[in-house]
Amino acid sequence: MAELLVALIAAALAGAAAFTVAQRKAGQVGESGGTGSVEADRILAAGKAEAAAVAAGSKARAAEAKTRALSLIEEDLKDRRAEIARLEDRVTTREASLLERSTALDARASEIADARVIVDHAFKQYDDKVAALEARDAGFLDQLAELAGMTVAGARDSLVEELTETARHDAGRYARTADDHLAEDSDRRTKKMLATAIQRYSGRYPSDRPGTNVTLASDEVQSRLVDSENLNLSTLEKLGGVDTKHDPTSRVIGIASQDSVRREIARITLERLASSQVVNPDAVKAMLERVQGEMDNINREAGKKAVNILSLAGLDPAIVKMMGRLKYRTSYAQNIWSHSIEVGWLCGLMAEELKLNVKLARRCGFLHDIGKAMDHDVSLAEAAGGGHAMIGAVFLKEHGEDEIVVNAVAAHHDEVKQNSVYAHLVIAGDAISGARPGARREMAENYQQRLRDIERISGSFKGVAEAYAVQAGREVRVMVERRVSDAQAFQLSKEIALKIEAEMTYPGQIKVTVIRETRAEATAR
Repeated sequence: MAELLVALIAAALAGAAAFTVAQRKAGQVGESGGTGSVEADRILAAGKAEAAAVAAGSKARAAEAKTRALSLIEEDLKDRRAEIARLEDRVTTREASLLERSTALDARASEIADARVIVDHAFKQYDDKVAALEARDAGFLDQLAELAGMTVAGARDSLVEELTETARHDAGRYARTADDHLAEDSDRRTKKMLATAIQRYSGRYPSDRPGTNVTLASDEVQSRLVDSENLNLSTLEKLGGVDTKHDPTSRVIGIASQDSVRREIARITLERLASSQVVNPDAVKAMLERVQGEMDNINREAGKKAVNILSLAGLDPAIVKMMGRLKYRTSYAQNIWSHSIEVGWLCGLMAEELKLNVKLARRCGFLHDIGKAMDHDVSLAEAAGGGHAMIGAVFLKEHGEDEIVVNAVAAHHDEVKQNSVYAHLVIAGDAISGARPGARREMAENYQQRLRDIERISGSFKGVAEAYAVQAGREVRVMVERRVSDAQAFQLSKEIALKIEAEMTYPGQIKVTVIRETRAEATAR
C-alpha cells in the first residue's frame, strides 16, 4: 500500500515538473518576438506530450505497485486466518480434554463416596465385635481370677515380676558372655602388643650397680687410711653425710646412706684416698670436695646420655641432672637409670603399636621414677603427700612439664587416678622392665619371707582351705572349700589381691588364682 502511494506521488510530481518546464520555455520564446509563438506552441505541445508520457508511466508503475501491495495484503490475511484456525483447534482440544477430566473426577468422587460408606459400615462392625470381645474377655478374666484366687491386678503384677526376673537373668548371662568375649579379645590383643614391644626391645639384661663397699689392697693402705683415732673416716662421715663400717679382718669399708649420690661420692673418695700417700682429715676434706664437684658434671652427662638414647628434647636442665642421679640408685639390685631408659623405650614401642605419640610415651616412661632421686628427703615426701611417684610429679610440674607427663608419673603406682592412656603405658612398661628374668634380685631371706607373707594373707580369708605361692612368688593359688560359690570365689580373688597390695612390697605383679573344686562320687556294687 505504501509503494502505491509513493508511485502516484512521484508521477504527479514528474508531470507537474515537465509541464512547468514547458511553460517556462514557451514564455521565454514568446518574449523573443512573433516567430517565437510558433516555437512556443511547439515546445508547449512537446512538454504536454512528455508530461502525458510521464504520467502514463507513473500510472503503470502505480498499478504494478498496487497489484504487489494487494498480493502482500492477501498473503498476510491468509497467514492470520491460518493462525486463528490453529488457535481455535487448540482451544477446542483443550476444552474436550478438560471436559473428559471433569467427567473422570466426578466418577472418582462418586467411587470414593461409595467406598467411604462401605468403610464406615466395616468400622461399625469392627467396633461392635471389639465391644463384644471385651465383654467376653471381662467375663473370662473374672472367671480366671475366681479360679486362681487372685485379682487381675495381682495376676498382672505376678506376671510382670516373673518376666522381669527372667529378663534380668538373661541380661546378666548375655552381659557375662559379652564380658568374657571382650576380656578374651582384650587379653589377646594386649598380649600381642606386649610381645611385639618386648621382642623389638634389645636392651641388655645386666645393669650396672654402684658399689657400697671399698676393699683395701693391703694392710699398709688400711693402716694409712684408717688411723688409730678413726679421724679420717669420721671426717668423711661428717662432711659426706654417710655412715661407714670398717672390717679390719677383710680390709673392707662399708658405706651406708639414704642418698645414693652421697654414697657414691664417699666410695670414689675412699678409692682415691687409698691410692694417696698422705691421708689426713684435711686431705679427706679436699678430696671429698673435689669429687663432689666432679659428681655434678657426671650426673649431668649421665642425664644427657639417657636423653640422647631416647631422642628426647626440651627437657629442663634440672630434670636432666636429676635423671643422672639415678645412675647410683637401685631397686632390688636393678639400676634405676637403666630401668628408666628401658621403660621409656618400652612405652614408645607400645605407643607405636597403638598409633599414639611415641615421643610423649617415651618421655612419660623415662621420667616415671625421677622421684627416686629425691625420696631420701623426708620433707619432700611430706610436702608431696606420697612416695617417689608424687615427689617426682611435683618436681616435674615445678619445672614446666606437660600435665599428661605429670599425671603419668604420679599415677604409675595408683596414688592418683590415671587421666590418659600414657599413664597406663607407663604402668605396663614399669611392670615389664621390673618383672623380666634377671632384672631384679633380692636376698634369700627376703624372698622366703615374701612367700610366707603371700600364703599367710591368702589363708586369712574365710572359706580358704589352702594357699600356695608358686612361680617364685608371682602367683598364689588358693584352694577354697566346697561351700564357696562361684560368685564368692570371684569376689575372694579380688579381696586377696587388694590385701596383698595394701600390706606387701614386691617387684612386678602377683596373680591370685582361686580354685573351687566340685567332685561327684558314686559306688558301683
